[in-house]
Amino acid sequence: MMRWSLVTIVLAMVGVSAQAQGKLIQPTLREQVQALQDNLFTEVSSDSGPVRMDQVINRTDVIVRATLGQPKSMLSADERDIYTSFDVVNPKILAGSISTNAARPGGVVVPLTIAVPGGTVAFGKFTATIRHNGMPQLSPGMDLLVLLHREGDKYWPASDAAIFSVVKSRIVPLQRRSGDHQGFAGRDVDSVSTELVALKKKSTSK
Repeated sequence: MMRWSLVTIVLAMVGVSAQAQGKLIQPTLREQVQALQDNLFTEVSSDSGPVRMDQVINRTDVIVRATLGQPKSMLSADERDIYTSFDVVNPKILAGSISTNAARPGGVVVPLTIAVPGGTVAFGKFTATIRHNGMPQLSPGMDLLVLLHREGDKYWPASDAAIFSVVKSRIVPLQRRSGDHQGFAGRDVDSVSTELVALKKKSTSK
């Protein structure tokens, strides 16, 4: 409760009474930190039901097997949200294609990155942190099988249940809630990859 009270106080301090089309304007994270003169922490929770793999597949543009590289947390364009982008090491595209992997003018190759909501950014000596409780925690070096959804020039997990860790060639669902994805637990990564690719092809052909 204290976390939400803190955010409410900050909103009041920076004058949320400004309106646009009759709606309150939320201050940017930068404005909130400046008003608070302290670190800001916001926790986001979701009450999603059981995972349906058909819905995840329908949102999937790319299926990839890869190792996570280093992360970088960044502000959204409106500075009201934070996302973390992970470099991807030696991605193996199993279905779909990655347009950002093509060479840009000048011969510069843009590597594939995976974006996830949340992270921490610094504003001078203070920080703003947003944590999404439903999103699995990722770290560099993880071997993943992940279903990605493209939004603009960024690739996001198609669902919080679309990220699978691979440990000793076996699938470990990183999202703990119930659903179809739990049926892949303990299975060989190659067989699961083949099944997911087949499901994607089937959904595309409809």
